[in-house]
Amino acid sequence: EDNPGGRRGSVLMVKAVSGVLFHSEMSTSIKAGESFVDSRSLLQYLVLHPGCKKRLLWELLSCCMLFYDIIVIPLQAFPVPKTHFLSALDWIALMLWSLDLIG
Repeated sequence: EDNPGGRRGSVLMVKAVSGVLFHSEMSTSIKAGESFVDSRSLLQYLVLHPGCKKRLLWELLSCCMLFYDIIVIPLQAFPVPKTHFLSALDWIALMLWSLDLIG
């Protein structure tokens, strides 16, 4: 392939053939059910294992923010006074949902 600048991207090509995954840059194969981690990826530290405590904390925080949004968003139809506390929670919810899209 023509690659201007000679830089390699962090996206790795992986394809399944007969239940075995073959990595395009490595000679090893990955069987179904095994995990594949590219240690060269700069964003690998953002990926959380589904069973770790950090992920559980993130999910609990997301549930709390979802409950907050379920209550507060419909109340925006009424003239509710805006306090510093509600403004801070709005920003926290905005940041949480934005970061959740990345993760």
